[in-house]
Amino acid sequence: MSTAWTSRVFAPNFAIRGAAYGNSRYVVVGDSGNIRHSADGITWTAATSGVTTALLAVGYWEDVGFIATGSSGVILN
Repeated sequence: MSTAWTSRVFAPNFAIRGAAYGNSRYVVVGDSGNIRHSADGITWTAATSGVTTALLAVGYWEDVGFIATGSSGVILN
């Protein structure tokens, strides 16, 4: 089974450090506590993290939702 890929331009003003998909939503995290989310992967909306440290990873768990982790021991839900 082959997959057709489509190129998209997403150029935030921060380095993306992690990405996840869950509950019909894409989420990316990065430097300076930046979070963006999208339902379609084309239009992205900023979310407030409340932190200024780098967010390094994000994952999705069915019973929990999205969890982002970052430097200095930061864990966001």
